[in-house]
Amino acid sequence: MGQYFRADTESDGWSTDHARLRLASVRGNSHRYYRKPRQDSAAATVHATSETIVFAVADGVSAARLPELGSMLACEAAIGAVLRQLDAGQGELDWAAVVRQAAAALTQRARAILAGTGPVPGAAPAASPAPHPAPPPAPAASPTPHPAAVPEPSPTRAPHPAPAAHPAPDPAQVERLLATTLVVGTARPVPGGLEVRLSRAGDSGAWLLDLDRAAYRPLFAPKYDPDAVIVSNAVVPLPRCPDPAELGGCLLVAGQVLLVGTDGFGDPLGDGDGQVGALFARELAEPPSAAWLAHVLDFSRQTFDDDRTLIAIWPGAGAGRPA
Repeated sequence: MGQYFRADTESDGWSTDHARLRLASVRGNSHRYYRKPRQDSAAATVHATSETIVFAVADGVSAARLPELGSMLACEAAIGAVLRQLDAGQGELDWAAVVRQAAAALTQRARAILAGTGPVPGAAPAASPAPHPAPPPAPAASPTPHPAAVPEPSPTRAPHPAPAAHPAPDPAQVERLLATTLVVGTARPVPGGLEVRLSRAGDSGAWLLDLDRAAYRPLFAPKYDPDAVIVSNAVVPLPRCPDPAELGGCLLVAGQVLLVGTDGFGDPLGDGDGQVGALFARELAEPPSAAWLAHVLDFSRQTFDDDRTLIAIWPGAGAGRPA
């Protein structure tokens, strides 16, 4: 099974009347060295009617066969699910349903791939069979009269049975093929700033950066418990959905930046007190160009060689200050 071919680095940046957004995703040195594709994905858009920013970040699990495809599908499906709820005028979003729909998109694609009816990324197209040469013409012969042919009744053929539908794969099969983490969220304009709502599956994260204090506040439970005797690296990714849904949020005001990223960013960031925290607090004091964010995100730090993806959102000029 082939790989999904994608760019080494992606970046994007744009503004609305209420916010400024920058996005970057870079391939880690480990994947560059082993010639593997970037397995992180990120996407963001604006719901025009409500002026709500909708975003998603995903980190394909390296143990899966097509993690780069899984992360891309999860982002697309999650953002689509949120947009449909916003179109319906839904007040409080059903985040559990959003995550379930992302998991369902993985299951649907896995079913098609396993059945051989869906595109397999990186697979070479099947070659067309070579045409058979036409048979040589028969030698001409004098025609002899034939008696009139008596039509015979055509035999009744039994109809071919419809092909059996491929059974839906179980979660373990989907996980082995397309496992990915996911953080999906919204930033909605409200008086004084942006109301941020988040949901996640797996260990990607989100942080509130206070620029005045250069301090990072995690918006989800930390990946590692500093008091734990045994530290586990186990991830529970999509298609497995957390029950209950894991939620986070904040009010984003002037002097703060919302950061949403994969553990390629979160692990070297730690609690934000080190060199990586200082670097991003300095570089994100104002929105940089999207290309510069990708450059900063591609920092070198010993032992940290995973893909790195980050979405950063600043509130607009009319936002209030933190209390």
